[in-house]
Amino acid sequence: MHHDLWDYDEASRLALIDVGGKPAVGALTKLGHYFALDRMTGKPLLPVEERAVPKSDVAGEKASSTQPYPLKDGVFTLQKFTPRPGWCEAEFNKLRYEGLFTPPSLQGTLLFPGNIGGANWGSGSYDGQRGLLFVAANRLATAVRLIPRATFDSAGHGETGERWGQEYAKQDGAPFAMSRKTFLDPEGRPCNQEPWGMLVAIEVGTGKVRWEAPILPSIGGPLAVNGVVFFGGTIFEAKLRAYAADDGRKLWETELPFGAHSVPGTYIWQGKRYVVVCAGGHGKVDGSKLGGAVMAYSVE
Repeated sequence: MHHDLWDYDEASRLALIDVGGKPAVGALTKLGHYFALDRMTGKPLLPVEERAVPKSDVAGEKASSTQPYPLKDGVFTLQKFTPRPGWCEAEFNKLRYEGLFTPPSLQGTLLFPGNIGGANWGSGSYDGQRGLLFVAANRLATAVRLIPRATFDSAGHGETGERWGQEYAKQDGAPFAMSRKTFLDPEGRPCNQEPWGMLVAIEVGTGKVRWEAPILPSIGGPLAVNGVVFFGGTIFEAKLRAYAADDGRKLWETELPFGAHSVPGTYIWQGKRYVVVCAGGHGKVDGSKLGGAVMAYSVE
């Protein structure tokens, strides 16, 4: 993207894929866009266009007038925010929201998807036999507000580094500091309509979504192996699940001792395949219990 004002960095690693016989990379963004690029040249293998986006209303800030979008297919998460009635709707109406790429403002801006994604650190997992790229797609919003430098400095805020609670950024040298928070109701539930996440299968050659399975928000990622997608990186719970790669049917689940905000791995030992997952919780995300478990499961 151009002139990132939203913390929409490419958190997801590039996936090595094949598109029409060409070595390619698949890019999965926090916005929920999938781009296929030639591995040798970086040129798009699926059409991309520049579209006009909202302008900044902050003095001195010149947001880019356009941003790149997949021309046709290539959207793997919900991109229109609908608040739940009551408190969430009332708070939403106080914020600036003009769809994707609404710039941060002094009034307060709603970002949807928020800076958690869409896709995040967990990245995607590629099944070359099926031509599918699997990704955990968040449906979370972020409320962000710019704070004049003098106001921020006199308030004594510090940068907390939180990912789920209130976060402040000093932005030294800039005329504004920033505050942001995942847009939650007073009970700690996301303010948008459920589901709050999806496990998604993307056709790498077209960008079309083959199937979706509802999940909770996540910063973990999936593992595709032998026609099965293993996933255990959700917020609010501690489980490892297995889904059918062809259609997203849930095949199996088990409880983990701690949350697995991670990506499962796999190995073969004495002729048998295993799936292993690191489960340690994450104190900065959901306040879950912290631990240090490494769990391995045999794949029958």
